[in-house]
Amino acid sequence: MIGLIEGRAVHYVGESGEHYAATIVHVHSVNGVHTSDGKVNLFVPPRNASEDARVAESVSFSTRKHIGTWHWPERVEA
Repeated sequence: MIGLIEGRAVHYVGESGEHYAATIVHVHSVNGVHTSDGKVNLFVPPRNASEDARVAESVSFSTRKHIGTWHWPERVEA
């Protein structure tokens, strides 16, 4: 998957269906080649003081934005 690299900002779809800002911390690969499902580990920082930071492991990419998947952030026109 083009552009898939550690440090990229993405959106993670949480259990409630809410989208969270996240950072890719690991890209899964086999023999140095990224997996076709875009599987990654994510760091999801807390949104406020009452939340804890999370690490989501083996998260697959989804254009349909299913719960428990990640996607590229939506574009906002200025």
